[in-house]
Amino acid sequence: MSTHPTPHDALFKVIVSDPERAAALVYDALPKRITKDFDRSKLPRLRNGTVVTIGLKEYRIDCLLEFQLMSGLPVYVLVLLEHKSRPDQGFYLQMLEYQIGIWRSYVGSEIGSFDTLPDIYPLLIYNGDEEWATTGSLSEMIPSREEVEEVHFGVEYHVLILRLSKLPLNFFTHQLLRAAFETMVKLPAGRADEATMVRLLTEIPEKSDLKGPITEYMIQTSDDDMQTVQSAIAKANSETGERVMGLLAESLKAEGKAEGKAEGKAEGKAEGKAEGKAEGKAETLL
Repeated sequence: MSTHPTPHDALFKVIVSDPERAAALVYDALPKRITKDFDRSKLPRLRNGTVVTIGLKEYRIDCLLEFQLMSGLPVYVLVLLEHKSRPDQGFYLQMLEYQIGIWRSYVGSEIGSFDTLPDIYPLLIYNGDEEWATTGSLSEMIPSREEVEEVHFGVEYHVLILRLSKLPLNFFTHQLLRAAFETMVKLPAGRADEATMVRLLTEIPEKSDLKGPITEYMIQTSDDDMQTVQSAIAKANSETGERVMGLLAESLKAEGKAEGKAEGKAEGKAEGKAEGKAEGKAETLL
């Protein structure tokens, strides 16, 4: 995964930063047979930023949620956002490595032991265009032989894949989740006209922590069609949107000035060197 955050990553982190929204996402996505033993009276603890060590490298997990079972034991849900244009089959091993790192961290904690490893359910939210060639099982990547088929040694590792573009709009029960994920699906693909932007901005309350990030996401992923975005913000009477537009404009101005100064210094140095060389040559000739 890239170390440079994208607009998709930034918005997703805000979406799952709220425990109530994170819980709604998990309960909507995971099968009921898995979540039936979750204690719904308690919101999950956000373990975002958890670092796991794999080999000599450290990886920061963006979304790790700790739920509590009715028995009082912890259970984890590892959520990963994938927004590449095509599936990356390497993510199976990546998720498995993350899980092993989480288990190692758990064993090293005060309450952990090898005898009571918690369940970890991996969830991939895919926002790409192509279909996945597999159903989410690591075993599909390992050729089987008849003579050892009976002892597969637990390679039936499954990842639940949630493809956003194929989900109906009412899939998510949380209204803000619906608006946020619809924005992520339609804006980058150019499938959001001005009316859709106005509706999405109107559906999100001004005081919501998602209002600013979603507006910024619209600006950053709308293929430079600033006029449409500005018009949508105006029609939605979004004070937050106007403020975000202003802040981004100031940021772009500051970046432009900084680039201009850097270019000016570079040109000045180049001119100075050229003049110095010219003077040196002239003195030599004299």
